[in-house]
Amino acid sequence: IDDAAQADIGEKADALKAALATEDLDDIRAKTEALSEAMMAVGSAIYGDPAAGGPGGFNPEDMAGGPDMGADDVVDADFEEVGGHDAAAGDGGGEDDNDK
Repeated sequence: IDDAAQADIGEKADALKAALATEDLDDIRAKTEALSEAMMAVGSAIYGDPAAGGPGGFNPEDMAGGPDMGADDVVDADFEEVGGHDAAAGDGGGEDDNDK
């Protein structure tokens, strides 16, 4: 973050600490809100504003591969286990046994 934003957050944090010492609930709430808004502004600057389509906005199509998802030539295949032994059940017939 830039120096101005860092200084602003530091000032708001110090103001909140001072308000906590007074135990004035309305002042504490106001200072907490001001600090929270400053922190959200920093978060928006770092990650972007998703509502405005900023650089950090989430686009589900980025995760799903976009509109061409499934355009690859994917072939479903059947398979058959060979050997008749279930190594996971520990019947001693699989290669994963530590009996060697």
